[in-house]
Amino acid sequence: MDKYPQLRKYLTVGIILLFVATGIIPSIAQDTEKPLPTSSGHWLYVGGSGTGNYSRITDAVNDASDGDTVFVYDDSSPYYENIVVGKSINLIGEDKETTVIDAQKDGTPVRIVADGCLISGFTILNCEDQISQNWEDAVIKIDGGNDVIIKDNILNAGDVQTNPYAFYGAMDLNGCTHCKIINNIIVQNKSEDFTIGIALHDNSSNNSILGNDVSNFNFGFCVIADGNNRDNTILENYFHYNRFGISAANGYNEILNNTVEYNTEVGINIQDGYHYSISGNTIQYNGGGEMFHCGIELMGDLSNNNNYVSNNIILKNNPCGLQTEYSYRNIITRNNFIDNYGENGTPEKWWGNAYFHIQHGFLNKEKFKENYWSDSLGIFPKIIHGYLEILPHFITINWINIDWNPAQEPYDIPGMS
Repeated sequence: MDKYPQLRKYLTVGIILLFVATGIIPSIAQDTEKPLPTSSGHWLYVGGSGTGNYSRITDAVNDASDGDTVFVYDDSSPYYENIVVGKSINLIGEDKETTVIDAQKDGTPVRIVADGCLISGFTILNCEDQISQNWEDAVIKIDGGNDVIIKDNILNAGDVQTNPYAFYGAMDLNGCTHCKIINNIIVQNKSEDFTIGIALHDNSSNNSILGNDVSNFNFGFCVIADGNNRDNTILENYFHYNRFGISAANGYNEILNNTVEYNTEVGINIQDGYHYSISGNTIQYNGGGEMFHCGIELMGDLSNNNNYVSNNIILKNNPCGLQTEYSYRNIITRNNFIDNYGENGTPEKWWGNAYFHIQHGFLNKEKFKENYWSDSLGIFPKIIHGYLEILPHFITINWINIDWNPAQEPYDIPGMS
């Protein structure tokens, strides 16, 4: 007598199902070229050879619903379109090197007017070639969107030009919060006045700018003074071969662990800014020997104050490493100031590793604390030369500031060669 008839029955059924499954799964894998969905919504496909695939990105975006993913193949690239994303969707390209969206110098290639979007995996080209008014067009423009992620794209603005005093940002955040701009390459063929690689304005706050490579703009990154643009983090980016690497206003933003080099005028410029944290950056080879060219500049009209500059490498900027103009009560500590004189020395005897220019009192000047100075023996207080305006704009005298306890050896800061 069979003691376990029920068990034998279950085993037989299980073996049959296993053979069926091993035959079905390979056939499914062979029949589809589409990536498996990873979001809770539906997937729509543009290009490729699948049944029902769209030929235009715009059509797929218009048919998508919140939570859907639009996946774009590169075999029909370039896509000559101006795309408006008005839903919380993912827009993903097959390969950022070969999946191209090109506006052909006619408007904005990708405009986002919804929350919770992801744009990734594209080369995006050629916004409007003549910007006539502020913030009119961009390569990617986020208009009031929150929690948007722009990641792993190549943005090329082409040779965009601006009318006098019209601002333009290739990656433009307009009134945005909690957005993330991550690991994008952002470039322009020809640098024009008032062109910006990444721009934050109109009350953009709590955004993260992380790991981007930005070059050949008038301003690589800029926080505009047109609202309360605060609590943003600019982290581990590479700003190079711009006119200004970083230029920022407003306050309470963090500039951390960036490499800022070979910008033709100023590496990091804080204009009328307050409570900035500037720490862990490598700021080198900026400037061109002209007056006010430098690695870091803190500048304003009594409104630039209480900034914290620490643990930076400030190396071979020309002609000055750090300078302050009408900027007060800043703390400058534990930085490495190394050979900031330019190839031919400084044009002014005061310049070099650091310089200051203040007015309205003796107690408002910067606090230099425990920095390393390449032009100091380190065992004596370091004197920093500058100017004091006794009668603002009329009577100016030579003045000094002092780092009372300079470091005798450079600090071991990541990025030091």
